[in-house]
Amino acid sequence: MSLIFALMGLIVLLLGQRLFWLALGALAWVWGMNFLGHPLEDLGEGVVLLIAVVLAVVAGVIGRSRNPTSVAIAGFLSGSLMVSLLAELVGVDLGTAFWPVVAIAGVLGILVSLRVRPMALILLFSLCGALIIPISFELQRQGGPTGWLLFIVLAVVGFLVQTRVLRTPASTGNIGAA
Repeated sequence: MSLIFALMGLIVLLLGQRLFWLALGALAWVWGMNFLGHPLEDLGEGVVLLIAVVLAVVAGVIGRSRNPTSVAIAGFLSGSLMVSLLAELVGVDLGTAFWPVVAIAGVLGILVSLRVRPMALILLFSLCGALIIPISFELQRQGGPTGWLLFIVLAVVGFLVQTRVLRTPASTGNIGAA
């Protein structure tokens, strides 16, 4: 399962601008696996996986239009997922504050993504994808700076790749349009 998470992280990290719909679907899958795993663990991993796949497909279909709704969904998913993964990378247990913090981060992700597109989406996708990869290999549990270093390098690479895509004429995405 670690490789699938890492692959989804790479999709979000590198293809957020070029293939927005695919990146949104990958983000929805990771979000579903991350947030539904604990509340639905009694139903089994297969059910959680199925729900995550359905979320990914629905998000991917919505993402094909690149309208403000799909951008808001991307903002919510990346904002909420980023705060959860960042807490995990740092080793902070949010305890009872987990869901309120995640909800606030999701709303902030929506506001930022709708106000400052497309740069906000590039930043959110780069940071989120860069967090998914080290977490998928549980590098934060090994101690030391490995997880942080990988996160920083991946975030910079993802940002550079996606801003380059934004400037190339081959970029078909007009996420910046209102």
